[in-house]
Parts: sequence; C-alpha cells; structure tokens
Amino acid sequence: MIKTGDLEKKPVVAMLCLGDVSVADGALPLSPLFGKPLLHHVIKMLESLGISRFFIGVESVPGALLAYRDAATASGLHIDFVRDPADLAERMGPESAVMVLCADMLWDRASLERAVSQAGPIVATVDERAENANFERIDLNHRWAGLAVVEASTLRAMTQLPDGWDMASALMRQAVQDGVPFWRVQGDAHILPLRSTPDIAKAETLLMPDGHSGPKNAETAIFAPAMRALTMRAWKVDWGRSVAMWLFPALAIVALLLAASQLSVAAASVSIFAVLAAQMRISVRTFEYRSQLPDREAIASWTALAMTLITALIAAEGALFDAIFCGLALSGLMLAGMKDHNRIIIASPLVVATGLTLGVAAGTASTVMRLLILAEIAIMLVHNWRNPERHAQAKQT
Repeated sequence: MIKTGDLEKKPVVAMLCLGDVSVADGALPLSPLFGKPLLHHVIKMLESLGISRFFIGVESVPGALLAYRDAATASGLHIDFVRDPADLAERMGPESAVMVLCADMLWDRASLERAVSQAGPIVATVDERAENANFERIDLNHRWAGLAVVEASTLRAMTQLPDGWDMASALMRQAVQDGVPFWRVQGDAHILPLRSTPDIAKAETLLMPDGHSGPKNAETAIFAPAMRALTMRAWKVDWGRSVAMWLFPALAIVALLLAASQLSVAAASVSIFAVLAAQMRISVRTFEYRSQLPDREAIASWTALAMTLITALIAAEGALFDAIFCGLALSGLMLAGMKDHNRIIIASPLVVATGLTLGVAAGTASTVMRLLILAEIAIMLVHNWRNPERHAQAKQT
C-alpha cells in the first residue's frame, strides 16, 4: 500500500503514452499545431510546471516523431523513448515519481498544476456518467481521466505488459492494485479526449500558450487578441508563419526609407501597420515558447521606427533640435513604459504613430508630440504618487 505524502519533495518526470500511432486516431497527438506536433505543446506546458525530463511511451517510433525528438533535444528538452514500464524504471532515478499521461487526453494547465502539486500518488478519475463514455472504465463508479502519478515501485511491479494492454492503461491498473487513492476531477478540470480530427481545433484553445504580459498600451489593449487570433491562422498556409514573423522588420525598414525620402505622412502611416505587425511577431514567438528570449530583429526594428519618428519630425517641422528632442524623449518614455506593466501608458508606439500621422497632415506634428510627452510624464507622476511603496522598492532594486 502506498501512503499519501510519499511523493512529497520527490522530483517528477513525465511519461506521455502514445500507444499505437499506426492508426489514424492514435496519430492525433502528432498532428501539427503552431508548427509543432500537438504533443510538443503538452510537453512545454509540463515544463512550465517544473518538469524537466520527459519520456514518450510508444510501441514503434515513426520517423516524424524521431525527427521531433532530435530537434527538441537540440533546443534543450530532455526526451527519451520507452516501450515498457521496465525500460522506464531503469532510466529514471530511484527517488523520482512519474506522471503518466495519455497523450490523447489533453488537460488544461491549471489542472495539470494541481496534479503536480498533489502530496502523494494519485489516479485521476471522473464519475461514471454518459458524457464520460470516452474515458476508460475503472469500476462501476469511476472512469480514468488519463492521468496518474505513481512511484517507481509501481513501474518495477510490471515486468511485462499484459497482452492487449497499452502502457498507460496497464500502469493505471497496477496503481489501482497498489492502493493508490483516486483523485476525483469531475467538474474541476478541462479535459479533452482526442477522438477525431475536429478535436484538433478544440485543442488550439486548450493548449494555446499564455501570452507574455506586456505593458498596458493601446496596441495591446485593442489589437493583441485579434493579432493572436490572426497569428493562429498563419500556420494554416505554408508561408503564413514567415509573413507573421518578418512583416514587422520589413515595414519598419519601409517606414524609415519613406521618412528619409521626406514622405512623412506615408512613413507615419506605415509605422502604424508596423506596430500592429509587431504584435503578430510577439504572438509567433509566444506560440513557439520564445517570448522570454532576446529578439534582436525586433530591437533593430523598433530602433528603425524611432529613427523614422525623428526623421519624419525633421522633415515636417524643419527644426532639427526640436525634432531630435521630441523623438528621443518619446522613444525613452515608450521604452520606460515597456518595462512597467502596472500602469497605463499614453506614449505607446501606436498612439505616437497615429499622432505623428495626424500631426504631419495638419502641420502641427511638433505640438502633438509635445502634448504626448507631457501626458506621459503626468501619468508617470500620478502612478508613482499612488504607489509610493512600489516606487521605493523599484529604486532599491
């Protein structure tokens, strides 16, 4: 009998059981989603919860899965293939616990986080109901929700798989036999069984990576959700991802060239579209789990837009000092705003680009830029006045 609490403080490894990928339904976890196999997004979700070692239980390894493993390993993921519980027991540490997860049962992140935080071994269950017919029956009152956390002893108890059983089901049965307690998740977890191709569309929403929390500026508040939805569709066509990724740098260069050619209104107008394209690039990097990595191309593109602002002001106003001052002041305020996610930002790239377009067209660009500078400074002062303790902590760090 396993006692609840035995897994406390033990490292957890994950085993995702694919089963038979030679049939159409069995291959659904390998369906492409945002340019990667659907299985990859489950692995990245688990990685975000602190799991760093992954095993894929599969009877035979298809070439596409092998290629994915090699690419994932090169990116820093630790993924191995296993064919039976004994093989897994030999590879994992004696003090580790194993999260067994059916690859065709997709869980939401919050529920997986609760599973990882459980103090002891568990077998996740749903109630015996008509709507749970897609889940494997355990007894008269329970069906398996496709997830269990077990100790190494459960793996070692299975020297070979019973005939006709897949690895996940066999391990669940062994855990039940060992007395692992049931963890009822009916109504508390969002679980999607993959049974047909239409389920992949539902998986997009369930497995969509969390967007990186950005500043409270106009483009994030108004256009970020739409840009993320548009970026999701980018993978539907072969060239969509490349366009979503590189449209921002291309438009930033075009805007700078137009400003250098003294076409200030055109340059400012293109800058508006460049700012929106930047949201798409952020979405691409979010879907590819690279939002925390440096983006040198984006930095160069924002620099080009800052130069576009200064160049357009020089061409429109003819006052070199005022143009440089306003351009650098706004660029500095926007840069400061990007680092502060807890206040409203007036001098955001979209607002500045829009104001520049209207100001150049009306012949009052310098005045509009000064007003934006004053408004942003006022917002910063109000924010610091309302949050003196947080401001003091920021100065200490």
